[in-house]
Amino acid sequence: MKWTGEHVQDHLRVIRKMAIEEKIGFWKKVFQYAEDRGIEIYLFHWNVFVHGAEGKHGITWEQDNPITKDYIKESVKSMCLTYPTSC
Repeated sequence: MKWTGEHVQDHLRVIRKMAIEEKIGFWKKVFQYAEDRGIEIYLFHWNVFVHGAEGKHGITWEQDNPITKDYIKESVKSMCLTYPTSC
């Protein structure tokens, strides 16, 4: 069976619902746990995905769109501010 698109969605189930604050807290603990043990975590921001944001406020899939570039830059900046041990 090929696991793409809607086929994946058919096999997903919610294990536990979490508020965004809980998710942020979880990942902060993971990053801190790794740092405390000398484990380096590298996050790569190679891809430009605007799924869910496309068409809003001028964001498009075009990588040379200045609004999209700013959106990606601010998204990465926000992630680094939220999880400083990951950047």
